[in-house]
Amino acid sequence: DFLTVVPRWWNRHAHGGWVLARLEVPASLSRQDFDRTRAELEGIPAVLWPPGAGWGRPFFLFRVDRDALDALLGPGFHDVHLTVAWAGATFTATGAVTIL
Repeated sequence: DFLTVVPRWWNRHAHGGWVLARLEVPASLSRQDFDRTRAELEGIPAVLWPPGAGWGRPFFLFRVDRDALDALLGPGFHDVHLTVAWAGATFTATGAVTIL
């Protein structure tokens, strides 16, 4: 798996905040081919965190609105997909979260 979402679970009644989506870039791909400004987790904008970061690390870290994920997914266990613009196409990685 190339995607880790932190926290992996949360209570839907605790409003506000963010989840972080950590994308491990496969060694076989060029990091320069990723457009870090065009990323989404289940269609919700994923913003590079901290802003301007990413070069020099084997991963990209994105911040995603937790309330928006709650509203979209609802309670339960969910596979989630991070999609990032890559080399004129898209790269998708799968992770999982649990909303209590």
